[in-house]
Amino acid sequence: MTPDGQKIYVVDDDPAVRDSMRMVLESYGMNVQDYDSAEQFLEDSAAQEGNGCLVLDYHMPRMTGLQLLDALQEHHITLPVVMVTGRSDPVLKESARKAGAAVILDKPVSDEDLLQAIELALAERESAH
Repeated sequence: MTPDGQKIYVVDDDPAVRDSMRMVLESYGMNVQDYDSAEQFLEDSAAQEGNGCLVLDYHMPRMTGLQLLDALQEHHITLPVVMVTGRSDPVLKESARKAGAAVILDKPVSDEDLLQAIELALAERESAH
């Protein structure tokens, strides 16, 4: 369960993955908003000013998850991030960590791993403030 006022933002170009994550998170009482691209997320100024956690796919057309992380940093947006990827690539994971991802998960992601990653990302943000 996310604390009051916090939303989980899911960005993934695969509708099946996006819908699955949204359904799982909502079944645990979380407030979820999903987007089919990094660009769509960037167009939602309320999401960028929001309080919560970003669950972000790495491999998307046009703008990757890593490019979105870079854009968020440029705009001083500090949402905690859980990155998910279909490729277990140590270089990619290190780049994502350096760009600010709190947790990097390999697809397919179990419900338990997703929930734990979100809790960890939110906890890290709280301890940093």
